Amino acid sequence: MIESAVINDRTPLIHVNTTWSSHEPASILHELVFHENYEAMQFLIDHGIDMTIRDYRWNSTAEGWARYVAKNDRMGDLLAEAARVREASRSSDERRRSK
Repeated sequence: MIESAVINDRTPLIHVNTTWSSHEPASILHELVFHENYEAMQFLIDHGIDMTIRDYRWNSTAEGWARYVAKNDRMGDLLAEAARVREASRSSDERRRSK
């Protein structure tokens, strides 16, 4: 399974934006909140996982799960910073293309 490959660092070729989770539809990033696997989370972020995916029950991102479910502000901060960096990079790319 994809989540097992990421958690156990067996990631030859995976589709990072799947909407899978152990108990309800969400992203692999949501699932990793409970594993506290920062390395796997960073791998997914580096490989372009959509950090805006929201779960169906709570309508929350992985950052929301980290902050409010796992009560892990360090993880929430990591996810928030990754999202800010990605958005800044996209904005910069768009400005360059429009010139």
